[in-house]
Amino acid sequence: PWTNKHTDELAYNQEVAALCGGICLDRKLISIKEQKGRIEPCDVLLKGGAFVHVKRVDSSAPASHLLSQALVSTEILTYDTEAQHALKQIIKNAVHNPEDYECKPKKVVIVMVKDKQALTADSLYTFTQVNLGRHDKALSSRGVGVYVVPVVRNVSGSSDAGELQERLNDAQQ
Repeated sequence: PWTNKHTDELAYNQEVAALCGGICLDRKLISIKEQKGRIEPCDVLLKGGAFVHVKRVDSSAPASHLLSQALVSTEILTYDTEAQHALKQIIKNAVHNPEDYECKPKKVVIVMVKDKQALTADSLYTFTQVNLGRHDKALSSRGVGVYVVPVVRNVSGSSDAGELQERLNDAQQ
């Protein structure tokens, strides 16, 4: 879970990246000339083309934003070679070998962090359920698998990032 040692999303993502052998890309933006804007490719990039997106989702709005961020990032990185090149540069800047990482997503892992209890299929916000179904359909049509990992934000407990590592490893396979 997300514990009191994680002061913010960045600290949590850095731990996940370290435990899973990935790269923390939280707050690392790539420019998209065609869209005249910038996007965050993902929060954590894992080997094998797994793009992990993390957000606290205590209501429907941040959950929908998380899904939209994952969809937009995946669509752009699937087709835009300039965006893929920009991602390779970020990987180099993080002192990693870009050849070890896929720049076209093969898997999207949606990590939904909620206070005190994990979201389930039954407790997921209705609007988010509909969006998740649509995004899953859109991404699977591009050959990208979608995985949802619920995480409990427990500010009084100790870290169990190993549990998340196990779930992410399952998604990588």
